[in-house]
Amino acid sequence: MVVWDGRGNESLAHPAFPGEGGLVHRIGMSGTVVTGVRWVRRAAAVVLPQVEMLAPRVCVAALLITGACRPIAVVVTPLPSPPTAPIAPNISGPWNITSGQLMSYKISVDVVVMARYIDSLSNIRPVFDSSSSEAAITWSNRTSTRWNGQLTSFSSGPSFGPSASVIGVRYPVALTFSARTPEGPWVRTAPGESDCSVESAIAAIGREVVVPVPARIRRDAIWHDSSSVTACRDSIPLEVTSVRRYRVLEAVAVGNDVQLLIERTTTTSLRGIGRQLGEPITITGRGSGTMRFTLARADGFIVTGEGEQTLDLRLEGRRRTQEVRQTTRLRVRRP
Repeated sequence: MVVWDGRGNESLAHPAFPGEGGLVHRIGMSGTVVTGVRWVRRAAAVVLPQVEMLAPRVCVAALLITGACRPIAVVVTPLPSPPTAPIAPNISGPWNITSGQLMSYKISVDVVVMARYIDSLSNIRPVFDSSSSEAAITWSNRTSTRWNGQLTSFSSGPSFGPSASVIGVRYPVALTFSARTPEGPWVRTAPGESDCSVESAIAAIGREVVVPVPARIRRDAIWHDSSSVTACRDSIPLEVTSVRRYRVLEAVAVGNDVQLLIERTTTTSLRGIGRQLGEPITITGRGSGTMRFTLARADGFIVTGEGEQTLDLRLEGRRRTQEVRQTTRLRVRRP
């Protein structure tokens, strides 16, 4: 029951104390009970108490003690953000290949030679030989049609013996391979191919790690390139033509990058004419091989690779013919 006293105040009998002798609370016009219990009044509604939940703009205790009302400080502690799941590399493709500029390689070559000498009387003499070589190459810059770098070392020796640096070569040896289009034909312009120098012979190995890759490729993608270089055998210049076919076999995630497994098949033909011991010599040959390597999408260079190639040669002179089968095992790695 609400009773007005005519001075702007009202009294409300608490339902817990019925009758005229019950406890009467004084309620000011602000709607605040002086005893610390706040009554919320709504027109034509039952009045319910809210104890100890003071409105931000009304602080009864502070009003009675200090005559002022201080705001209540509310400290909000943010919840920690959930951990962000790492983004898995795309191994489904297609992939955009980044063209890196600087890369170093170690190239190991094992050569096994099986030869047959056939003289004018059809006598046959078999010959077996083997050797191992290792070259260090660094590429400094490249474009889709030009690769520049250096051959920084080259050592060679018997397969089951110590290797030694090639005598008479001043390192580093400049290397440049270029082509009119990425598909070739690729040629070596440094060192020059016009002579049969030692530098020219050992620089030929650099072609093994010249891999023109399209800017965007997908799984099972196939592309080709070719090369035409001059090589030497027994001081006879040879025109060597190679056609290479590349195919993407698989993709694997390595850290935050993707590495592509690529198969390269090569077919080679060669021909040369020269003289040995004053006699004319003709050399012809054909070969084929397969190499598998992983390629890093982040820089477009070979990560590691291994392959084998077989080359059949025939050397013909007036009095003797030589047939040679040369098997080459190639391994490429980053140092």
